[in-house]
Amino acid sequence: ELVRASGLQIGSPFVEAHVREAIARLTEAYADRGYAEATITPLIREDDAHRVTVTLRIQEGEPLRIGALHIRGNRITRDRAIRRYLSFREGEWLRPTELARSEERLYGTGAFRHVSITTEPVEADPQSHAVRDVRIEVDEAPRYQMTYGFGFRTDDGPRGLLSSPIRTSSANSARPRFASARVAASKRDNSRSPIRNSSARTSPRSPPSSSNGRKKSLSMRVA
Repeated sequence: ELVRASGLQIGSPFVEAHVREAIARLTEAYADRGYAEATITPLIREDDAHRVTVTLRIQEGEPLRIGALHIRGNRITRDRAIRRYLSFREGEWLRPTELARSEERLYGTGAFRHVSITTEPVEADPQSHAVRDVRIEVDEAPRYQMTYGFGFRTDDGPRGLLSSPIRTSSANSARPRFASARVAASKRDNSRSPIRNSSARTSPRSPPSSSNGRKKSLSMRVA
C-alpha cells in the first residue's frame, strides 16, 4: 500500500525529483491519518550495474488529536462565526490538510487581511503528548473604505463626490454586506440660465451649439 501511495514504480528510470515527490505524497498520507509528525528519510544506493535501490525510512510517531481551539485577534467577528469556517473540531485527528483548507475558507470571506492556523503543545497537561491545541490568529480587514473624487462640467461647474462604504464582518453572515454613505455636490452657474427676468416668458432651452455645448469632464477617484 505504501509503495502504491508513493507513486514510484520498480524498473522505471531513476529520477531524484520523483523520490522527493514520493516523500511528499507519503508524508501527506500519514498526516491525513493523524500522524502529523511522521518523518521520512530516503536512502539511495547504486550498484555496479547502475541499478538504484531506494529505501524510505519512516518514523511514524504517535497519532495526534486536536485539543482546544484558541481564537485570537478578532475584535468584531464572533468566535462562533469563525468556527463555522473550520473543517476540524476538538477531539478529531490532527490533519494539516484540514488546517490549510480552513485558512483558505477564512481568507475567502474577505473579512480578514491575515489568517494563521498553527498547532502548539498542551501546556496545562505535559502528559498529553499526543494532543495538540490549535491556535487561530486573524487580522480583521478595515471596516471603512473612503472614496472621493472631483470633476468639472461646463453646464454644472465643479462637482464633488464622497463615498464611505462600511464593511460588516462577512464571517458573521452568509455573504459580505456593505452599508454606505454617499454625498455628491455641484455648483451651477445661474448666469447661463435662459430666464433673463421674472416677467419674461419661459421658453424651452435651446440645444447647445456644437462648438461650446460639448460636456467636458476631468475626474479622479482614489479608493
